[in-house]
Amino acid sequence: MILKKIDSITLSGYVVHGNQLGTKIGFPTANVAVLETENIPSLGVYAVFVKFENQILKGMLNIGLRPTIPEKEKQIFIEVHIFDFNENLYEKFISLEILYFIRNEMKFESLEKLKSQLEEDKIIVKSLI
Repeated sequence: MILKKIDSITLSGYVVHGNQLGTKIGFPTANVAVLETENIPSLGVYAVFVKFENQILKGMLNIGLRPTIPEKEKQIFIEVHIFDFNENLYEKFISLEILYFIRNEMKFESLEKLKSQLEEDKIIVKSLI
């Protein structure tokens, strides 16, 4: 595991529809179409604060190609799982304050192994923020 404090990176954008896979494995995510792509850090998992309207929420962010999921077209996805949150964010503006780099993006043998790793990531992120 790699763990590194991040110096003030914020990404902002609108939440767009995804393929709902995160919901199916118990980790629903908000897929963010960021407005400025110059500040996107390297691929991986991060601990973040999510700013939405007047709320500051905690979550874990994945920036990556989602190598475990077969995609027709490879592109970078920016998706955040917000802890203890179940509101509809589609087409809402959110900001992500990136706090810690947790680990590099990985390819898993199955969705079950991905889910198991996400459970571990969640414990780490919650202990940090």
